[in-house]
Amino acid sequence: MESQKETGPQAGSLTPAQVRGFRYLEALTEAEAAQVLRKAVPIRLEAGETLFQQASEGHSVYLLSRGRVEIRVDIPGPEDHILAELERGAILGEVALLLDRPRTGSAVALEPCELWEITREAFEADLRSGEGWALKFLLATARVLAHRLDTVNQQVVEFASAARQVAAEQAPASTRVAELDRLRQRLFSDWSF
Repeated sequence: MESQKETGPQAGSLTPAQVRGFRYLEALTEAEAAQVLRKAVPIRLEAGETLFQQASEGHSVYLLSRGRVEIRVDIPGPEDHILAELERGAILGEVALLLDRPRTGSAVALEPCELWEITREAFEADLRSGEGWALKFLLATARVLAHRLDTVNQQVVEFASAARQVAAEQAPASTRVAELDRLRQRLFSDWSF
């Protein structure tokens, strides 16, 4: 379940021109940006509040219009791994629109934030009816996710190359190289991020 959020008109207002300032929404027309506003619900978070938790059900995407949000991933050890610090104009939670899977990270407000929530249900309804904003958002999201996959693939290849170099020096490391190769193959065949 996503965190408690203060919603409603007290959270501020957003114009179609400001909507087009978001990363995936630059190509929208004025009319399409107005459609986004009709779908979006304002949310206000205080510093330290969690917007969503890793492994929770994802059912919305968020447009960050004010403040900063940190994206964290829970990994073994004493602290979470910080993936990104997002600022005004960022969109987060977009994977929830495409996959019916748990959240891949947590989003925590670093300072008072204003966001706009668009539910998967609203997005999919507009996508099915061929609304321009939803089609443009889907295409832009696919491009961003493809870029992320390419970046991760490059990192895996670099890591595997370094491990192979170590394996040449130490025979027991060959097991790790084989594991990394299996990971790389899995990323290409069953990738979800």
